[in-house]
Amino acid sequence: MKIKNTNIDDLKPYAHNPKTHPADQVKKIARSIEEFGFLVPVLVDADMNIIAGHGRLMAARKLGHTEIPTISVDHLTEAQMRAYRIADNKLTESAWNIDELKFEMDELELGGFDIDLTGFDDIEIGDMIRDKEVHDARYKPGEGSITGDTDFIEDEKDALMADDETHELFRNTSTILITFSGGKDSTFALYWAKTNFPEKEIIAVFADTGVEFPGITSHVKACCDFMDVECRIVKPIKDVWLMIEDRGFPHLIGRWCQKEWIYDPINKLYLEYDPNDVIIVDGSRADQTVRTTRKTKTSGSPESRMKEYQYYHPAFDVDKPVLEHILEKSGMPRWEGYDRGFVRTACWMCPGMCGDQALALSENYPGLTEDIRRWEQKLGTHIRPTDNRSIDDMIRTGHKNRERRDKQSLFDEMQE
Repeated sequence: MKIKNTNIDDLKPYAHNPKTHPADQVKKIARSIEEFGFLVPVLVDADMNIIAGHGRLMAARKLGHTEIPTISVDHLTEAQMRAYRIADNKLTESAWNIDELKFEMDELELGGFDIDLTGFDDIEIGDMIRDKEVHDARYKPGEGSITGDTDFIEDEKDALMADDETHELFRNTSTILITFSGGKDSTFALYWAKTNFPEKEIIAVFADTGVEFPGITSHVKACCDFMDVECRIVKPIKDVWLMIEDRGFPHLIGRWCQKEWIYDPINKLYLEYDPNDVIIVDGSRADQTVRTTRKTKTSGSPESRMKEYQYYHPAFDVDKPVLEHILEKSGMPRWEGYDRGFVRTACWMCPGMCGDQALALSENYPGLTEDIRRWEQKLGTHIRPTDNRSIDDMIRTGHKNRERRDKQSLFDEMQE
C-alpha cells in the first residue's frame, strides 16, 4: 500500500456510511489538520470509493484543499470493506483514564498549547472530571450508576402530605424554589409544596430555552396563578440554534443542552439566594435513569457551585397513576399537549423524544417538524446522533406504536 496525493473531486463518499460527522466535529478535524498536517490518509478502494476517512475529506473541503493523501486498498472483498467501515469506528472506542487525561491537558495548557486542538474543550474536560469526582465520592469502584429499586407510594394521602422528617428539613427556610417545566411531575412538586408549606414564599422557575412548545409559557404562568405563587422565567445566554449550528444536535450521552439551556440559567438565579434560607424542589423521579448518581429523595445537584443548596424531590417515590390522580382532583391546569398525543413538555426538537412524541409533533406542528428536517440537512446529520435516527425514523416508530395499540384495543374488545 502506497500513499499518494489524490484530487478530492475524484473521491467518492460511500452513500451508506454508518458514521455521522456533525458540523462541530468537522470543524475540529479541520483545525487539527491545520495544526498537525494531514497525518492520516483517507482509505479508498481501486475505484476511489472511500472506505475510511469521510470526516477528513469533509474537513479538507472546508479548508479549501484540492488534494489529500490517500491509500488505495485492493485486497478486500466488498463484504470486508462494509465490515471495516463499521469496525474502523467501533474498535477504536474505549474509556478514558480521566486522571491521566487531566495530567496531559494540564501539561499542554501550562505550555500555552490550544487544547481545543485535541478535540476536547474546557467544558467537556471539566464535565468529565466533575462526573468522576462525583462518582468516586459516592461509590466504590465498579458500582453502577442507575437508581436502585424503590418502593413507590400508592396511597394518595401519604404521597401528598409531608411527614415530620420532611417538615423538619424545611423548617428553617423561608423560600421554596421550584424547578418548573409545566409537566406532570414538576406540577405535582409545585402542588405538593403549596399544600404542605403555604406560609413560605414559593417561586416557580421556568427555563424558556427558545425551542419550547407554542403556548407552554402561558401554561406555566396559568399553573403559577392557580397556586398563587411567583413565576420567574429565565433564558439561555446564547441562542440555542447558534449552539446547534456550532456543535450539532445534542447527544443523548452527556446532554450539554440540559446544562446550558436549562440548568445554567436556572442555577444562576438560584445562586442569588442564601443557601441556608432556601430549599430547591423539582419533579425528579426514581424511575428516571441518571448518569452518575444514585438519586435519593434529597440528593443534590452534581454541580460544585450548588453543593451548599438543599434539594427535595416530592415525586421521587410516588406511583405515577397516583400522582396523576392527585393532580386531576386538585384542579391544577393540565397542559393541553397531553390530550393531543404528546408525552412530555420538553423542547420540541429534543433528540431524546420517543416515537409517540415525534408522531404528535408531526401531526400537531408539521411546520416545526419540517424545521427539524431542514436542520438535519443543513448539519449533515440526524437529530439523534446517538443511534443515527432521523425525525422521520422516530415518526415511523410512533406510527408502529399506534398500530400496535390499536390492534391490542381491538383484540381486547373482541375478548369482552
